[in-house]
Amino acid sequence: MQFFDALILCVGSKVCDSDTVVKLMGDELRSFYNAVCPYIDQENMTYKNSETSERFLRFLIHNAGYKNPATDYFCRDKFAQIISEK
Repeated sequence: MQFFDALILCVGSKVCDSDTVVKLMGDELRSFYNAVCPYIDQENMTYKNSETSERFLRFLIHNAGYKNPATDYFCRDKFAQIISEK
């Protein structure tokens, strides 16, 4: 998880190019998020922290363009909130 989290932070700080990261790692990041989102959501509830899941979703929606909750995401709890953000 640390690798993808660091990659998202790298893009957010403009050190890494968003288009390149999406092209090279977008599908892997989405697959990884879908595999671990139940675990992330459980950790968020336990420790009252939703930062990680929201950071992944913001990147996947706004940078990578994965905007279809029915086909792109296993965990959809915060999808509507994040897709409406600009």
